[in-house]
Amino acid sequence: MLAGDYLISPAGLISIALLLINDHWLKGHVPGLVTGKLSDVAGLVFFPMVLVAATELFAVGRRPSETRRRTFSWLAVAVTGLAFALIKFLPQMALVYGDALGWARWLIFGPYHLVTESGMGGAHRVLVTHDLTDLWALPALGLSYLAINSRSVRRIGGGAAGASFR
Repeated sequence: MLAGDYLISPAGLISIALLLINDHWLKGHVPGLVTGKLSDVAGLVFFPMVLVAATELFAVGRRPSETRRRTFSWLAVAVTGLAFALIKFLPQMALVYGDALGWARWLIFGPYHLVTESGMGGAHRVLVTHDLTDLWALPALGLSYLAINSRSVRRIGGGAAGASFR
């Protein structure tokens, strides 16, 4: 079992690709109900995977067991679901989340803009739509849990180089 092996599973790869394509192309070219919900579903599948992978990477010396991975995945799913619900229910949380996304985007893309001589500028809040119907996407968290704990992922990644968690 490798730390974060589920990030390169079909569920992990499809969710991040869908999130990127939807947010950076589809929403601008085909706006509507479906594109509005695709990012929610993809993010709810992918984000718990990132949280569990981070805990596994920080636990390298402790070799987390399959039971610990299940526990981490339940916690990651619960934290993600709670945060998503709060962002959708409370406009103030949506603003905080939008600010955090703006700073993350600035940290990632700022150096590129500096190199291309357009300057780093500052962080700009990402618009987060306050829409309670987005809560219909919460069942996607179940897909994340299943992907993280799938035995087939461990069989595929079991022979790869990297930190092993057996």
